Amino acid sequence: MQFGLSIIVIKWLIIKKYNPCYNTLMKHSLLEILACPVCKGPLELKVAAEENGEITAGSLRCGKCGVEYPITEGIPDLLPPEKENR
Repeated sequence: MQFGLSIIVIKWLIIKKYNPCYNTLMKHSLLEILACPVCKGPLELKVAAEENGEITAGSLRCGKCGVEYPITEGIPDLLPPEKENR
């Protein structure tokens, strides 16, 4: 059983090291592929804190519908806002 667990850990370490998309935070280059989940409009980036080329705090704002999505600890929260009339 110990040997099987070691293989899983080794595979995880290889994936983490060689996959550029694994365990990355918000970057400027992601703006090219992100869109507003509400209206599919383009997003504008406001950077509050940046470290080593990764945005750790800020927000993404839709230029079309005006919805703002926070970026906290490098992770953009792109969940659409809840509707008030449910």
